[in-house]
Amino acid sequence: MARVRLARGADPMWEILHSVHALGSTTGDEVFGRWRRRCLRSSIRGLGALTLMAPALGYSPDFLTPASGSLDLDAGIDAVLSTPRRQLRDDLGRITGLRRYPPWLADLAAARPGVVRELGALLRRYFRAGLAAEWAQIRAQVNEELLRCGRNLAVGGVKHLLATVSPWIRPDGDALVLAGKPGTVDIHLHGRGLVLQPSFFAYDDVSVLRVPDQPVVLAYPVRHRLDWCSASAAGAPERQLATLMGRTRSHALRLLATDERTTSELAGCLGLSIASASHAARVLRDAGLVVSDQQGKAVVHRASMLGHTLLGQPAGKH
Repeated sequence: MARVRLARGADPMWEILHSVHALGSTTGDEVFGRWRRRCLRSSIRGLGALTLMAPALGYSPDFLTPASGSLDLDAGIDAVLSTPRRQLRDDLGRITGLRRYPPWLADLAAARPGVVRELGALLRRYFRAGLAAEWAQIRAQVNEELLRCGRNLAVGGVKHLLATVSPWIRPDGDALVLAGKPGTVDIHLHGRGLVLQPSFFAYDDVSVLRVPDQPVVLAYPVRHRLDWCSASAAGAPERQLATLMGRTRSHALRLLATDERTTSELAGCLGLSIASASHAARVLRDAGLVVSDQQGKAVVHRASMLGHTLLGQPAGKH
């Protein structure tokens, strides 16, 4: 119980996997219908290969969602492409329902460099076409769920958190019982720890990742907003933030939420003079959105807890 922890935010690899599942399913049309129809109309090149490798029902290869987790697409894809050959072969061999093994899948199982590189290109292509435009909405709803989990943890501890995290998860003694699976599935952690990973594209189910010597990962559905993919919602957080504080200051706040920067570094990123960057940072600091520290001769800026909250990121990520 002492090793139960929350994920840091939306993991692009889990969202890729669960969104491919959603494309191959007809469930959850009230949530995913508009997005699903748009993606299928766009004819994403290589989508058939992804849906074959990650079917809506049944096993999907563990290597597609690295246990290390990441908030960064490139880091996640690099972890996928670094999968040892033996795991590639074993994971792909567990896919059921294939009438024949496509040659490219056999080449991937053999870790042929060209095919492995093509998998990385396919994952990036799919993310750009299917998820990038909606990523702010996806990330915000995952972060809302993490904030809710944090409140439940503070109120009642780990047992209360596990009892309230999802209707598909039920703590029972030293085990977790998963509902909705064929038969009864008990998960015993044996001291390995547990990561709770909310996933926007998960729906009516819980995915379990069990990798030797790594914490068990439970990816479960968030509470979905039904209008998330409407024309008015798409891109709304960015537009609203820019309207509220101006494009330059909103851009500066987003930069300082990803990493701390000196005034000169901030100026270079924004294409401003040092004086203008210093003024933008001071306005954000006066509003409580940025914290600034003197380090030697330089002033270093980073987003405050309030700044992260305004951006829809988990509180305390700074």
